[in-house]
Amino acid sequence: MTEDESMQGAARGWARYIERSYPLQSVRFIWRSRSLPAHLVEAVTVPSPGVSGYYLFDDTLSQGRLVARSWERALDNLRGVPMQFDGPETLQLAETALKSHESLLCGRNEDEDMVID
Repeated sequence: MTEDESMQGAARGWARYIERSYPLQSVRFIWRSRSLPAHLVEAVTVPSPGVSGYYLFDDTLSQGRLVARSWERALDNLRGVPMQFDGPETLQLAETALKSHESLLCGRNEDEDMVID
């Protein structure tokens, strides 16, 4: 498996994770920045089907913000210093998703029984 194939597989997994954790669907990874670190994704909002936008997620995918609804505006907003966002709200992981996310990061399966001696 090449590095490109590996990244494509990882991006598909991250997209599914975002779709299960946020009110977004049809998630498509556009770009990953190691210097920020962040991920730019295109997605459709669930409350307003058919309304798509470009969202910037932190590297851990624990929060994201709407950069813009159009590609052209997203590019303008990302080039700005400081970066601009369309709207003040930040998408946060739901409490149940956050608990699962933390378990994954710690390498624990939350369904495993805990044994205390």
